[in-house]
Amino acid sequence: MLKYFAAVIAIIAAIITPAGPANAQLFPTIKIGDYSGIDTVAVFSGLGGSLHLDTEGTLISKTEDRDIRGWALDDEAKARLREYLPPRFQIVDLPYDRGAFEKMAASKWYTIFSSDLQKFLKSLPPDRVDAYILLLPKDQAQPPVYAGPVLVAGDKNVRSTLSLSYQILIVDARTLKTLASAPSRLRFRPTDNESLPPLFILPPELKIQEDLIFRDVQWIGVHLELSTLLNISVVETLRDLQMGLNLPPPGFRTLVKIPPEQNPYRNDRSVAIVSGIGDTLDMEKLGTLVFSNKSIQVPIPQWHLDQLVEDRAKDFLSTRFTVKDIAVDREMFSKSRLTVENGMLSPKFFGLPTSQDVDLYVVFVKSTAHLTGINQQETGVGVLNTTESLAPNLPDTEAFAIYTVAVLDAHTLTIRAAAAARLSPAHATASPVKLLDTSIWPKAAPNMTDRQRDAIHGALQDILFDSVPETLLQLGLTGARPFIGSPAPQGPPEPKAPAVPINFSAPAISTVPLSLQ
Repeated sequence: MLKYFAAVIAIIAAIITPAGPANAQLFPTIKIGDYSGIDTVAVFSGLGGSLHLDTEGTLISKTEDRDIRGWALDDEAKARLREYLPPRFQIVDLPYDRGAFEKMAASKWYTIFSSDLQKFLKSLPPDRVDAYILLLPKDQAQPPVYAGPVLVAGDKNVRSTLSLSYQILIVDARTLKTLASAPSRLRFRPTDNESLPPLFILPPELKIQEDLIFRDVQWIGVHLELSTLLNISVVETLRDLQMGLNLPPPGFRTLVKIPPEQNPYRNDRSVAIVSGIGDTLDMEKLGTLVFSNKSIQVPIPQWHLDQLVEDRAKDFLSTRFTVKDIAVDREMFSKSRLTVENGMLSPKFFGLPTSQDVDLYVVFVKSTAHLTGINQQETGVGVLNTTESLAPNLPDTEAFAIYTVAVLDAHTLTIRAAAAARLSPAHATASPVKLLDTSIWPKAAPNMTDRQRDAIHGALQDILFDSVPETLLQLGLTGARPFIGSPAPQGPPEPKAPAVPINFSAPAISTVPLSLQ
């Protein structure tokens, strides 16, 4: 759903966005083994020695390898294996030369037949386990993804990317022959039948410049992103190996408390919540030809959608902040936008005064999404109909809520963080849309029957009721962040509103938003 969105042009996303070109290798080469004679295993990971930095795409290319052993990614990878391999497999700790293993893994030129890998395997105590499970850097060809942890800065108009390409190799401990192997892959929701390459497009606040110099907050952010990438890919790569493990569904997450030193709002105590997305219904119809397209704006103040958004946000933020009211010119604020122009944020917040009485503004503003290859766009809340369109892969009729949540310093109106609206993992897509019956689109738009009006109004309420707390969670405003897997210690209870609770237990991906200063 919403695969026809090329991009949400008028937003700055503070969420991890999975990426890959159209010709991504959806069915990578996987060797499934016979595990019937395997009961005991030893696990090894050689992924976390260094982060390769590359300015690929810039006028003057620059590369550098940055030591990241302090991030303990290999310990994190082995922790995930210890979580998921039992009870099917018993894990046995074996003494080994860690330095030699890391050197071999860092070379990235090993094969199962290479002397360095064979030498390492032969150095292990014999007859202690049935198989070795190794996580080793390995590049992928379609699309090309470099081996190991790699951050590509890109030129000034392109967002940086982070990848973690490796393979899980299962070797018979007796014969030292490969039983099974699979390259690292990603899936994000239970409905994802196809896997993706192990690559994230980083949010703009983690854009790395051509000098490869990181601000401290960016270095922390890259660490968090790489950790998330590792935890997702380990589970999905194990799934591809079909080892008979009891794995969580794709993207399963738990909530963990954000450490104080990583919490961007640790010194903030109060917030004011302002929504300017619900004054107008954007009715978009795609006809057979361009000149038969329609775009109609219908005032809907009587639907009180902004009040719903603010009440919903207050339910979730009041446990973390003191929520204060603020006087705002609502008509002016409804014209507010947060766009990206020439790779830079271009905020336009109208009717919103600076205030010394509150620390943060949490504002909801309209965004715009363009339909791929079509001269049509959607803004704010609305409904789309494409029954007469010849364009492929479009839903007949759907409601949408295209907006951005921005966190502002209330004293200066500078942006602290921002995120595109998204649905919780209880839905098959993160895109804030809901399919409607074709009959819900009025034949004489904008004139609607009571049934049509109620159906569109109800669908928008459903989208906002779900997407508001999910997007606040993505921004770290609840004090917790989603974590793929089951980290120890466990995080706080999932946030619940006094009203009908939303399901936060299903899978998704996210990141902690970082300061844009």
